[in-house]
Amino acid sequence: MASRKTKEERLALIEQKIGFHKSRIDKLEDQKKALLAPRLKKKTKAETLNEIAKAAKASGKSLDEVLDMLKVKE
Repeated sequence: MASRKTKEERLALIEQKIGFHKSRIDKLEDQKKALLAPRLKKKTKAETLNEIAKAAKASGKSLDEVLDMLKVKE
């Protein structure tokens, strides 16, 4: 004859299952937030070079001086 679980044992098992499923729900909600968050746009090379040129002009340096600093002179 199989022994029956007590009321407390059954409640403990149910609480354990609830905890497991709550953690899974939290993970799914995090995934949902990640999907709904706006994606960051990667800068193109042209955009990056334009930013460098603007920064050079703002600092009063010519593009040749900036290229010398970067050691990219052709």
